[in-house]
Amino acid sequence: MKKPSQNLQRLAALSQETSPESRRQILRDVTDLFVEEIPSQNSTVYAEFDALLQTLAKKVDEHARATLSERLADCAEAPHELVLQLAMDAIEVAGPILLRSSVLNDDDLVNIVENQTQEHIRAIAERESVSEEVSRAIAVKGDDTSLSRLILNEGAKVDRFTFEIATERAEHSPMIQGSLVRRSNTPADLLADLIPIVESALREQIVERFEGLKPAVLEAALAASHERLAKRLLEESEVEAARQRLDVLRVRHALDASLLISLLKQDKILDFQVGFAELAGVSTHAVKRAMEHDSPDGLLLFCKSSGIKKADFLMMAGLTNRAALVKNAAHEDLDSRFNAIRDMARVYDAITVESAQRAVRFMKVRDHVVQNADKGVAA
Repeated sequence: MKKPSQNLQRLAALSQETSPESRRQILRDVTDLFVEEIPSQNSTVYAEFDALLQTLAKKVDEHARATLSERLADCAEAPHELVLQLAMDAIEVAGPILLRSSVLNDDDLVNIVENQTQEHIRAIAERESVSEEVSRAIAVKGDDTSLSRLILNEGAKVDRFTFEIATERAEHSPMIQGSLVRRSNTPADLLADLIPIVESALREQIVERFEGLKPAVLEAALAASHERLAKRLLEESEVEAARQRLDVLRVRHALDASLLISLLKQDKILDFQVGFAELAGVSTHAVKRAMEHDSPDGLLLFCKSSGIKKADFLMMAGLTNRAALVKNAAHEDLDSRFNAIRDMARVYDAITVESAQRAVRFMKVRDHVVQNADKGVAA
């Protein structure tokens, strides 16, 4: 009887066949040979199987790749690169791998969520086990159907971070509302947030859930929900008031860097945040986060991407909360203050407008997640 390595060499030679049927048959034969006696993962033979299977999978039609995917989906020793190749394929091929393969790690799954279709995301959302990291990625990139399937999957680990995102999106999605109500461990205070917006049948289910809670737990949940709603309404009211003040100012002055600097000098921080957010095309929350951060990078990117000049950026950086760090550097040492400003100027010059705009586009995607993460930490 020929050894597996000898058979593999023979099949590798035959893989040069050009007819589609020949390639399909060789792929089946190589797969059979691999699964019948899986070699050690650190062996040369294993590497040869991996390379040959990857090559053949690229040369056969979708049906043959789908068959290969189905055969390897439950194989814990399947080659990682081959499995990843199949997972990035059309959903008809990728489906079994995404749903069942243990070879894919969290980094693989997050990358697929961020770069593949909603069908790929839904398959991942229905895996027997989904980590918190992957759940967060699905909450960011998934549509309502994908997020709903994740929430309904009791095998998926869903932390406060993801529950908060789902609850906010549920305001406009009956599908997500139903998923949150049906999930066994949805936080009680977030269920309380849903009471005013869900239809009567779901509302009754929430009330039934509440009836099973201890009075102290229920009281705390309702209080947290009320406090969060009140805070949100207050913030929205304050931001709207700032927008109205800006509208008045714009009658006499264009919304530009000089107006923003003037607002900072008058210590009108919220007005500056609202105006800068509009000018930079980002959320007020993103600007607030950038101002509160120790690094000036966020503010710099917003300025660069929106065409604000270097001198104006440096002035803004000096007037925001980070100014205290610059002014107090080395106990008011002037050289340290000068060096800090000079370093910021160098970074500004080094970043192109295009790279800044790409970074800001990414930040816009992440901003929703960061905002909900803050809510989760506060809770």
